[in-house]
Amino acid sequence: MTYLCTICSTTCKKADSIICAICNSYQHINCVTKQMPNLSQSALDNITKVKPGYSFGCKRCFVSSPANPITSKMDAVEKQLSDLTNIIKDIISSQLTDIKADLTKSLSKSNQFEKETNKKIDNLQSENNYLRKQLNRPDIIVSGLPSNLHYDDLYSTAIAIGKACNVNLSESDINFCTWIRRKSAVLIKFNNVLKRDIIIRKYKASYNLKLNDVMETDIEKRIYLNNHLIPIESKLHYICRKKIKSGEIKSYRILSYNPLKIKLIKADKDEAIVFAADILEQEQGMETSTAKDVSNTSSI
Repeated sequence: MTYLCTICSTTCKKADSIICAICNSYQHINCVTKQMPNLSQSALDNITKVKPGYSFGCKRCFVSSPANPITSKMDAVEKQLSDLTNIIKDIISSQLTDIKADLTKSLSKSNQFEKETNKKIDNLQSENNYLRKQLNRPDIIVSGLPSNLHYDDLYSTAIAIGKACNVNLSESDINFCTWIRRKSAVLIKFNNVLKRDIIIRKYKASYNLKLNDVMETDIEKRIYLNNHLIPIESKLHYICRKKIKSGEIKSYRILSYNPLKIKLIKADKDEAIVFAADILEQEQGMETSTAKDVSNTSSI
């Protein structure tokens, strides 16, 4: 039986032709290969041998008849895939927007919580400093006493220090005495704060209290009387002394404890009242910067 080739319009036999699975038309194998030069030989062999899973669609069906069942199904699948892709994009975009909003809200709450927590910590630190200062208020720290001085002799030494400062003390004026700082200083806690203040005031009038003034000895070594500072005070005194040494300020004075403030007097007599927290933060920043410089120098 002969058929008409739809490409060259000449007769062709079934043996040397290919049938289109879409329009059932016959075409010469040579005509197909000329019209479709990209068709590989292996694909052509599979089609001519009619292997399962292989079928041929002529160019006219794909170009001139886009509405054929295969192309229609392919277009429908492509549209469904496109629609599905857009739906997934919209869902993901919506979810990301919600996640971003939740993260922003959580970050805002976290920042607010951190701010409130830091404020409470600062208040607690201020109250703690104030309470510790009140607890240390009746104290005097004595430096310069011989470390072999027995504990039982500390009370009589404290009374002798008062006598050297023209203040009459009795044992009832003293709460207790004890060695501190590995026996480098003696803590005297007074019951009578008024007498304690008079001793400090008279000591600071001359700063000339010596060991032979308070005990029987020929040693004229100086004895130092100081207030019992809380840790933050010690840190501030250290910082301010450095500022005096560098010429940044001339003197300073601690004003209050809740919150802690310091009056800084500069060389030109200008005065500035600053919060202790600001000075400590500034000092910490300088120490961090110095540490980084040292680290960078070491790495070089």
